[in-house]
Amino acid sequence: MSVSSTLSERARAAMSSKGCAAAMALVPLAAPMIFPTRAKATVLFGFDSVTVQNGSTIDGSYGGLAFPTELYSFTATQLPNGAAHITGSFGAVDPSDFGDYGGTIGFHLQGQMGGTLLAGDPIHGSVDFNVTATGGTVTFLGMGLSTSAGLFAFDYNPEVITGGAFARLISTDASPGEVSFTEASGFWSLDFAIVWNDYGPTDTLLITVPNDSIDIWAGPIPEPGAFATLVLPASILLLRRRGRARRDVDDVAVADDVRSSGIVKL
Repeated sequence: MSVSSTLSERARAAMSSKGCAAAMALVPLAAPMIFPTRAKATVLFGFDSVTVQNGSTIDGSYGGLAFPTELYSFTATQLPNGAAHITGSFGAVDPSDFGDYGGTIGFHLQGQMGGTLLAGDPIHGSVDFNVTATGGTVTFLGMGLSTSAGLFAFDYNPEVITGGAFARLISTDASPGEVSFTEASGFWSLDFAIVWNDYGPTDTLLITVPNDSIDIWAGPIPEPGAFATLVLPASILLLRRRGRARRDVDDVAVADDVRSSGIVKL
């Protein structure tokens, strides 16, 4: 028996096995989520810093006393669509940590953006966090997004946070034309504020931003779970034809010329 026929028989046997058949059945379902219509990043978003103030900074134009940096910590990674994916926490704080502005807390996040913003693409900012308060009422006041692309968004729509979890998305208008950025010229900032009312002298407030996170990105809004499926076992993805897999990997890769510019500092 030839080597080639032996390999063919082994391949047919593997494909007919229950484990492999189940893996192959998963791939067509996961593929549309792993590889959105345009997954290649044209703009990369970095994250430089965050400031938390005892005062409202919904539009970034005013604020009160800055909280000590030891009360909060935020870090970022980058998603395949170029988004800055920011996680961290603030607190726990108690009434003694507040100044003249009472329980109003403003968050200001900023970073770089580099690459090419395509005509028709908006820029998005999303917040998704958990609130733990031992007493009182926590209200989300609103948020604002500013970019060096000349695109802005502002959303003042107070909402009482119930159940501990909260999420809000803000989007700019679509870019009227193609705009390119370098490290020196591209930037973004996101501001949002909450207010803690009716708390007692011994109550505490904690805000956590887990993997749901604060995200900044350009282009389409990914479907839920679009990038979570990237953690599928490599053995499943390798069952696909090599040529198709190579094209898909190219589709989700960040443009090499953009990444090599070194503008993203996460």
